[in-house]
Amino acid sequence: MTKINILKAIGTVAVINILARLLGFMRELAIGYQFGTSDVADLIITVYTVPNFLYIVIGGAVTTAFISIYMSVSDDKDRFLGDSLKFIGIVALILTAGAFAVLWIFRGALFSSYMEENEMLLNGLLLWMIPSTFFLIISTWMNGVLNSRQKFGISTFSSLIFNLIFLVAAVALSFVIGPVAYGIGAFAAAIFMVFYLNRYIGLKKILAPVKRLKLTPEIKRMVWLALPIILGGATIQFYFLIHRYFSLQLTDGFVSAVNYASKLTQFPQALLMTIVTTVLYPLIAKGVKQGDRLFVSSVYFRGLRMLGLLLIPTAVFLWLFGPELVEVVYEHGNFTAEATAMTAPLLQIFGLSLFFISANMFMTRFFYAHEISLTPVIISIASVFGVNVLVILTFIGEYGASAIAWATVVSSAFQFVLLLVFSFRLLGLKSAEKAWLLKDLLLFAGILAAALLYDRSVSFDSPFLTVGAAFVFIILIFFLGIKLLKINLKAILNK
Repeated sequence: MTKINILKAIGTVAVINILARLLGFMRELAIGYQFGTSDVADLIITVYTVPNFLYIVIGGAVTTAFISIYMSVSDDKDRFLGDSLKFIGIVALILTAGAFAVLWIFRGALFSSYMEENEMLLNGLLLWMIPSTFFLIISTWMNGVLNSRQKFGISTFSSLIFNLIFLVAAVALSFVIGPVAYGIGAFAAAIFMVFYLNRYIGLKKILAPVKRLKLTPEIKRMVWLALPIILGGATIQFYFLIHRYFSLQLTDGFVSAVNYASKLTQFPQALLMTIVTTVLYPLIAKGVKQGDRLFVSSVYFRGLRMLGLLLIPTAVFLWLFGPELVEVVYEHGNFTAEATAMTAPLLQIFGLSLFFISANMFMTRFFYAHEISLTPVIISIASVFGVNVLVILTFIGEYGASAIAWATVVSSAFQFVLLLVFSFRLLGLKSAEKAWLLKDLLLFAGILAAALLYDRSVSFDSPFLTVGAAFVFIILIFFLGIKLLKINLKAILNK
C-alpha cells in the first residue's frame, strides 16, 4: 500500500468512524435525556456492559490474532478462513450461552439493588441484550477478514450501521414499550450488522462444504496468541468493569455518572484507536513479517507523537472546561444540574488519562504483531488489577467516585512507562530523530499556560459560548504553536 493510499484509507476510516461514534454517543445522550442518573439508566448501562465487553475483548482478541496469522499464511488461505470462522463461531456460542446462564441464574445476587422495583426490566434486558453477543463476536471476525483484504471502509461502515440501528430502534420503541427497547435495539442492530458484512464476505461460501473443525497448526497459533491478548488488549474494558463494581458501592447514580464521564473521554480515544486497529495494524503485522524494522519503528514513534499532539491539548480542554462541556452535552431532560455536579469532576480527571490509555493500546499492537503477547499482558494485569485497584481501595473512602477516576490516570501512566521501556528492550524499536520531543513539550506547556490565562480572564454567562469560544481559542493556540515551533504535521504522516 502506497503512502497516498494509506492516507486515503485513514481519511475514509476517520470520517466514517466519526459518524459512527457520534451515533453511539447520541445513544448515551438519549439514555441521559430519558433517564438521567436513575436506577433505570444504571440498569441499561450495566447490562449492556456484558455483550459490549465480550464483543470488544473476546472478538477483538481473536480478530487481532487472526490478522497476524492470516498475513503469514501463504498456502490455502481459504481453508484457514473456514477453520477460523468455525472456531470463533463455537467460541461465540459458548460465551453467549454461558454469559446468559450466569446472569440469569444469579441475577438476584448480581442485581440485588434493582430487583425490587425493576425486575421485569432487568429480565427483558437480559433476554434481548445478551443474545446479541453471538452476532457481535462473529462481526469482529468478519471485519478482520475485510481489514486483511484492505477493505477498510466497508468494515468501518458496519459500526455506523450498528449504532444507527441501535439508536433508532431503541429510542423509537422506548416511547411505546419503555426502556426494554434498548435491549431490542442492541439485538436487532447486531443481526443487521452481520447481514451487511455477509454481503462482502459470503459466509455460506466460506463454510461450504461443511466439515468438522480441525485444530490445524494455524488455529493453534491463533488460539495461543489470542488468549493473552484477551487480558492485555482489554485494558479499557477492564477499567470499565472495575468502574462498574466500585461505583455500585457508592450512592445511587454514580454508575451512570462514571459512565457518562468516561464516554466523553472515549470519543477521541475510540476514533484514533479504530484507525490504528483498522488500517495500521495489518500494515504493522505485514512489516514485521517482512522484517522491515525501519518501517515498524517509524510507524511506532510517529504514531505516539501524533497521539500526543492530538490528545494532550484535548486533556487540557477537558480539565479547564469540563463542567461547562457536561452542561452543554448532557444537561437536558431528566439529566439535572445535580447530575452535572456528579459527572463534571469525573470528566476532568478522566481526561488526564486520554493520552496514556490511547498510547498503551497503540503500543500493545506492536507486541502482538511480533507475536510477543506475554509481556503486555503482565504489564496490563499489574497496572489495571494492581495499581488501579490499590489506588481505588486506598482513597475511595475519602474521595468517593473521584478515586476511581484518579486510579485510572495513575495506573494508565504506570502502564505507559513500562510498555515504553519494554518496547525498546524487546522489540528493538529506536527513534532516528529525538529533537521533536523538546518542541512538543514546549508546545504543550504553551497551550496549558495560554488556556489557564484565558480561563481566568474570559467568562461568559452561557455554557455554550464558554465551550465554543474555549475550543476555538485552544485550536488557534495549537496551530500558532505549531507554526512558531516549525512542527510539520504533514511530514509526520508522510515521512
